[in-house]
Amino acid sequence: MNLSDLFARAGLRTRDIQQEYASAVYAGLGATGRVALLSADTGVGKTLGYLAAALRIIRHNPKARFVIATSTHALMNQIMNHDRLAISRMADIAGIPGVTFSRLLGKANYVSPEKVRKVIQAYPASLTGELTMLETLGRWRGPLVAFEEEYGALPAGVTPEMVTYSLWDKVSAVHDTQQEAMKARFVVTSHAMVIIDSFSNHAVLGDKADRYLIIDEADAFADMTEQWQHRRLNLRTLQHSLEQYLTPEKSKMLATVVDKIRDAAGVHRFLSNDGTAEIYKDAIAELVFIGDSIKDEETKKSFTAALFSWDPALLSGGHTGVGVSRIRKEPSLIRINPFVGRNIGAYTAQWKSSLLTSATLSITSEPSRGMEWITGALGLKEELISLRDIFTPESYGDMALTIAGGGFAEIFSSAKVQRLSETWLAQVVTVIKNASTNGPVVVLTASHDESHEIARRLRDVGMPVYQQKAGQPVSELVKQYAENPGILISAGAYIGLNLRNADGSQMFQDLIITRMKFAPPDRDGAESYQQYLHQLGYETTVQSITRSNYVNQLQKVVRAGKQAVGRGIRSENDRVRLTILDPRFPEPKDQSSKYRALENIIPVRFRRVYRHCTILSPADVEEDLVC
Repeated sequence: MNLSDLFARAGLRTRDIQQEYASAVYAGLGATGRVALLSADTGVGKTLGYLAAALRIIRHNPKARFVIATSTHALMNQIMNHDRLAISRMADIAGIPGVTFSRLLGKANYVSPEKVRKVIQAYPASLTGELTMLETLGRWRGPLVAFEEEYGALPAGVTPEMVTYSLWDKVSAVHDTQQEAMKARFVVTSHAMVIIDSFSNHAVLGDKADRYLIIDEADAFADMTEQWQHRRLNLRTLQHSLEQYLTPEKSKMLATVVDKIRDAAGVHRFLSNDGTAEIYKDAIAELVFIGDSIKDEETKKSFTAALFSWDPALLSGGHTGVGVSRIRKEPSLIRINPFVGRNIGAYTAQWKSSLLTSATLSITSEPSRGMEWITGALGLKEELISLRDIFTPESYGDMALTIAGGGFAEIFSSAKVQRLSETWLAQVVTVIKNASTNGPVVVLTASHDESHEIARRLRDVGMPVYQQKAGQPVSELVKQYAENPGILISAGAYIGLNLRNADGSQMFQDLIITRMKFAPPDRDGAESYQQYLHQLGYETTVQSITRSNYVNQLQKVVRAGKQAVGRGIRSENDRVRLTILDPRFPEPKDQSSKYRALENIIPVRFRRVYRHCTILSPADVEEDLVC
């Protein structure tokens, strides 16, 4: 089966790099019980590449079935609405029958008829069209996203949480729907479903004899496994956020839980024994009971999401315990299992074969060194890896680069409390205003608070300013921005943002990254982990754990930066003017910078652009005297 001819007969154009990637996927998935690691930059055509390789496998193994896991609904929708049609055409041309697709989602994605009935009862009777749509929704038995694709967005004032099951509901109908979805040749699901399957001894995704696993956006998958290694629920913060939504009786019950955890922890950052394990278990049960009484839907959703992270975590093993924070002595429920990543890595080798792929799977241009972070995170031993490679187009888009330079204003006026410097903010706003004279701008920040501070200083800019607020979907801003482009400011658009005009052309050319996404130092987390290791008999220091955390975080920052750059170039004809306003980003000649690894944010094909970039405020250096 010649892929080039197959693509052409299906009315598609393929590039050499896409064919090379598809061939590597085919070779990797051909290694039984092993894992292929393939990094594919924007422009490779990754999704169609691995789906086309899957067709070749099906031709030789008619029993083959594939589970494709993603971290975003945007990629799920792309696969179901676009790539599925292309692969189905190819299958028909190649004479491969039974190529079907399905979505497999958690119950919080499915419509609850009971909740829809409550919405209908409260909805204005005069809005007959909207009520008809809601009545249709009440009869829908699939996921909400499929309904919206068929009938359009929900009526005004109706949010997904108002019409879908909660994470605590026991729903047999959804289980039946999930079982039906598993019969498809290609099952598109979420990273979370794969991880829960690994925790529950294959109870979700079933027998793996002829099933292949493809994990797209694999860097996000590895990050998710890491989050489940050390989970901390601050009960004082939870208590403050719920005070106004609980009855006096429930508030008193929550206060009792908080006091019980604080008294049990004493001065420990982490304490685990038979007594604390029982207290932990009772506290979770009481929190579920308290949360069920919350009437405000948004608050209940946030509370449920926080607790949900603890429910499947119970499947992952490890140790439960309690602890208090270092300064304020705030009590927390804690679950630690440093082996979650290794266990999930071993699980990926239990499939017929597995592929881990993403645009940022490698953080350098050399596969072994660039993929050390993910092999370490998942404990993938060399004998489990079938191959690793990097695919990047030699030519894809165009870039002009401007960086802050070491002489640019310091980001924080107080590094200890991470307070943003007024001088830095003023310089950032000046750069954004200058860029806006050329047309629409996208600004990617490192926090919602930073977005707010920048947006507040742009009120007089003379064009619309769209700021993503905490908890607000990026899609809402994209819709407004498309209707009237201006300045879009977001801390959450590093992944998935794709702004195009109706004719497919580029909507903006100026992309500004304000600062790198370094998280504040987590002293409490380091200390609780050190005490956890001490209880197991391992002697280590908080300083060594902090150093290890910094190395891991630097790798995450590189990946986030690479993802951000990808927001500017989505097509081979795109041109982006990229500006990075973080003075820690190294100048090309500064080989001694401790942040030197950040240069890997710039795609290899643009390294010459980096070497000759514009520097706003170069660092002061003493020139060598020549006598």
